[in-house]
Amino acid sequence: MTNDSLIGQVIDGKYRLDARIGAGGMATIYRATRLQIGDSVAMKILHSELLRDPKFAERFQREAQAAARLKHPNVVAIYDFGVSDGIIFLVMELVEGRNLRAVIKDDGPMLPATAASIIRQVCAALTEAHRQNVVHRDIKPANIAVEETPDGLRVKVLDFGIASLRGGTMMTLTQTGTMMGTPAYMSPEQCMGEDLDGRSDIYSLGVVLFEMLCGVVPFNSPTVTAVIMQHVQQEPPPMRVLNASISSAGEAVVLRALAKLREDRQQSAREVADEFAAAVSGAGAPTVGVAIPAFSQSQSALTMVQTPTPPPPRTSASTVQDVRATRGRLAAFLLGLLLAAAIAAIWLRVERPLPATESATRATSHSRVAQNTAQTASASRVARNDVTTPQLSAEDSVERLRTESEHRSDAESGP
Repeated sequence: MTNDSLIGQVIDGKYRLDARIGAGGMATIYRATRLQIGDSVAMKILHSELLRDPKFAERFQREAQAAARLKHPNVVAIYDFGVSDGIIFLVMELVEGRNLRAVIKDDGPMLPATAASIIRQVCAALTEAHRQNVVHRDIKPANIAVEETPDGLRVKVLDFGIASLRGGTMMTLTQTGTMMGTPAYMSPEQCMGEDLDGRSDIYSLGVVLFEMLCGVVPFNSPTVTAVIMQHVQQEPPPMRVLNASISSAGEAVVLRALAKLREDRQQSAREVADEFAAAVSGAGAPTVGVAIPAFSQSQSALTMVQTPTPPPPRTSASTVQDVRATRGRLAAFLLGLLLAAAIAAIWLRVERPLPATESATRATSHSRVAQNTAQTASASRVARNDVTTPQLSAEDSVERLRTESEHRSDAESGP
């Protein structure tokens, strides 16, 4: 841009800024000339408003140190790093061509063979990074440069600036609980702020591969929160509905890379490359337990543009509680709330005093029941001849016998 005050200036006495290439959230990138050699390089300069925070400068330095450790043909080379007149800069290899974002935007979905060639080189870069315990954390099409050469496509992976160095003595600014990356390409564990390993990059690579083959990302929504919830909870739409030319084997490879649990994904970048190459060549991907959810075409369209309602459980019942722990806690809370309300209602029913009319009615009812019970018991004894005849004393018995004897004597002495 002609109105950029830095264009034409010489930085650190060695680099002349010739043109502005682009800008990111952390820095602006320029095309520059190395005055002592005469070749062109890319120079990344930290945004001036960020210089007030020493953490950004340290993070910028970490990018240089992390990327400089990665000596690989598919990783952008780092040449120099320094501070000059209040400007923190990073000098790196100038990559010609377009980034993968522009390629997808301009050309649409790729042929599987073209996608396999690009993914193979990206996986080679990630394999070397993961071997050195470097996690990229921001794999996306904008960070993948694609250059057409007489020998075919040449791919470079850029921007290891937010990489987390796992192990070693380097201080890690990105701690567990901090979310860094681009939401559309973040893994579920990255969305949840968990500690990451190389399998997070594999998930991001799966999103990139999905976009390369279908022309769209699997999860999209107007809000960042909705996209994050989709990564954590929702299954991706079936790729073959979006692009019928994709083979079932190729789809299985991508869906495995997009598994919610890192243990269910390919365990290395090389494994992704090998599986997808086999699927494209017709040999078929290795047999893996990937379930393809049944979506209608209209449901797939909604998945791409709208904030989803909570989805149905995953096809693997054994992994639902691990992936949707938040939903489980919410369900348990609601169940406990309903149970507490039910117990309270029962307690109030038992403990509240009865109205006078209701109390009198119940007392009358109880009296009638007791009277009816007594009458029934008496009638039962009569029916069984259980009524007891009073017993006569001994004197009464003698007197009764004497009277009866006199009556018989009078009768016998009659006229």
